[in-house]
Amino acid sequence: MPRLPRLDAPGVTHHIMVRGVDGTDIFRVRSDYHDFAGRLTRLLPEGDARCLAWALMPNHVHLVVRMGTQGVSRLMRRLNTGYALRFNRRHERRGVLFQGRFRSRLVADEGDLANVIRYVHMNPVKAGLVGSVDALARFPWTGHPALLGVRPPHAFEAVEDALEAIGPDQERARNRLASWMRRVPVARPSAAAPVQPTPRPSPASPLAFAEDAGGRLGLDDLVDVVASWYQLTPADLASGRRAQPIPQARAVVSALGVTRLGIGPVRLAPALGVTAAAVSAAIPRGLRAIEADGFPGRSATPVPNSEE
Repeated sequence: MPRLPRLDAPGVTHHIMVRGVDGTDIFRVRSDYHDFAGRLTRLLPEGDARCLAWALMPNHVHLVVRMGTQGVSRLMRRLNTGYALRFNRRHERRGVLFQGRFRSRLVADEGDLANVIRYVHMNPVKAGLVGSVDALARFPWTGHPALLGVRPPHAFEAVEDALEAIGPDQERARNRLASWMRRVPVARPSAAAPVQPTPRPSPASPLAFAEDAGGRLGLDDLVDVVASWYQLTPADLASGRRAQPIPQARAVVSALGVTRLGIGPVRLAPALGVTAAAVSAAIPRGLRAIEADGFPGRSATPVPNSEE
């Protein structure tokens, strides 16, 4: 399936991810983080772009950006090229720093945006960089502390825009965000426990996740769980690639998103890099995959509660 074109119209919001080549760290020391954040501070306002969420991880970056006059491709080219050149000089390194082209998907609506903000800002907790959601409020390399009002926003952060997707006013939005971030605990691996090899690293199967979600979680959470189960990334599911198990994972997201979480095909389609019609067509295949792959859970029988 060919890659869908990116839409760069002003006001369009992208969830962007870029990784270090072959998993290499793109942030080694504190000055690396400051350099990248400084480039965001300069480049985003130049193009009238606004950042609603962000997380700098040792080997990858998440950005949620509402585009302005500058297209996403030009923005990321300027951001990555300048950073890579300085990084290589600082660390006496040569060669490519980033893994191919950046990945991005369009954020469908305000509900999708709220879920993306939570997903991006939970990355340091999931990775064990901070010990809890409370500690995340003091972590300097995400937008979460600014959304809570713990620190003043950076010049590139659009705190008001982000909070509008979460609540009707800033106070209620911040209270809702704080509660929402704590709602589902994120398991952190114990340093003392031996690591057991497993072909499926997700702590819960996609079916068990969907059975237990009860409408509390959203599309990004589902995509994250299914991608982990198949040893993929969310960006793989949106990439347009047809090599297995990517199509099977897309089908499972389609089936569980529609039949369990009530997410309609129109909302699912951008996250999977396909059309709404393709999402609908994939539901029977996804239900068969759930049975064939033996996901723990009560049943794969569809529940007719999805939105149109």
